[in-house]
Amino acid sequence: MKINEFIKNNLKVKVLNEDPLMRHMMTSTRLPHIVCTDGFTMSVQVGYSLYSEPKKVAKRYSKVEIGYPSERESLLEEYVESFYVTPDFTDSIYPYVPVKIVDKVLKKHGGIDMTETLRRSHDRL
Repeated sequence: MKINEFIKNNLKVKVLNEDPLMRHMMTSTRLPHIVCTDGFTMSVQVGYSLYSEPKKVAKRYSKVEIGYPSERESLLEEYVESFYVTPDFTDSIYPYVPVKIVDKVLKKHGGIDMTETLRRSHDRL
């Protein structure tokens, strides 16, 4: 499963504030933490106030925000946001990661284990 399909099937959207005069709606979006078949995990998030493109609820995204991968991932290294000389690759955010890179990361780690992803998501509720 590619990341845009995962987003389409699992994105939870909550309307926080709607202003019809300004034609603006503020939303909160949330995706479950992804677990791959080899055990690799990462957070992938999209939406308003996040490092994604577009910054709204959309059918497809070109770039996403990744956070806190369970291990250092070479395909993501150039995107790490760090204020340190030596980044902590597992305790960092990766802004505006192209979905093609995310799809490569998922493939490298055996794809998304949906059963485990959803189980852990429900355990957090």
